[in-house]
Amino acid sequence: MKKIAELAGIDVIEGFYNGNLLVFDVHNHLLFISERDGSIVNSILWEDYCIIKIKNNHIFLLDDGIYKYDEANNSFELYRSSITGGSVNWFGNNVMENNYMRPSKSVCITLFEGDSDKKVWERTYLNRRHWDSRGKYLYVTDLSFKYIDFIDAESGEVRNTLHFENPPISRFIYYYEDTLIVSLNVNRGEFHLLGLDAVTGEEKWRIENAFYIYAPDNSTGLFYALSGYFYQVIDVKNGKLVCVDDLSAEMSKFDVIPEAGGCLTEDGIYFRGRMSAKFGLLNIHTHKFEFVEDLGAGKDVWTTNIQYHNGKVYVLDSKDVLHIWGK
Repeated sequence: MKKIAELAGIDVIEGFYNGNLLVFDVHNHLLFISERDGSIVNSILWEDYCIIKIKNNHIFLLDDGIYKYDEANNSFELYRSSITGGSVNWFGNNVMENNYMRPSKSVCITLFEGDSDKKVWERTYLNRRHWDSRGKYLYVTDLSFKYIDFIDAESGEVRNTLHFENPPISRFIYYYEDTLIVSLNVNRGEFHLLGLDAVTGEEKWRIENAFYIYAPDNSTGLFYALSGYFYQVIDVKNGKLVCVDDLSAEMSKFDVIPEAGGCLTEDGIYFRGRMSAKFGLLNIHTHKFEFVEDLGAGKDVWTTNIQYHNGKVYVLDSKDVLHIWGK
């Protein structure tokens, strides 16, 4: 691969839209970066970082309301105000608001019909902070995911509550079809992966010696993990560990240790080096590294994020520099 461009002052990689990479810079500008040559084609100042949602081929900012990008005016216009005063997002095709009430340590969740102001239901949950969704399933959690309330999305009623005090849930939740997948932090560096019925919370399977972060392939139900010396593949349909391989020889050959996570693509897993300015590609069939590249970012710089899209690799480093590489 070869480097195409570098852009300084980049804070967060957001996603891709109509041939552009969307990022926030360190000064809260939303930048549109051309996927073709890495040039900045548009810049919009926003008051603060907020969630970006691309829905029906439109860009929305989710803040104290929903703001829609107007290409003609090159600006974000108010699409829908918050009705309850809380944060706004979509649950399927309906709007849902999350209003945390600090004095009572409770959260009020309101579901609206479509984008309208008509309430479908409104519920208050004690000792909770926000709602989360995976596909068509709805959950209410506390900030640290010690509790998961399994919610009936049609009424807001709690079907079941799971309590994970010791060990607590790691800070991620996956899902596959009708299974909610959570990671338990058993000890430092030791994790269990649980497959729970997405509706009832009943435990379907448990895998010990799991990793912290996976790259899911929801078309096959295979979850891939590349971390340190080991490569692991889990079939989450039945909770089976289908592959474990030691990659120490590959890492010694290329002088790189993969960081947890990675970007799963048709080519394999694009990974970033642990505490280094390197990234590479693992062939998921041969379990060999196809290549490893150095960003050339100097000493005391390491990779912090990696994304792949349309033949380009986008790597963000610890000095807020975005590196764009192409084949």
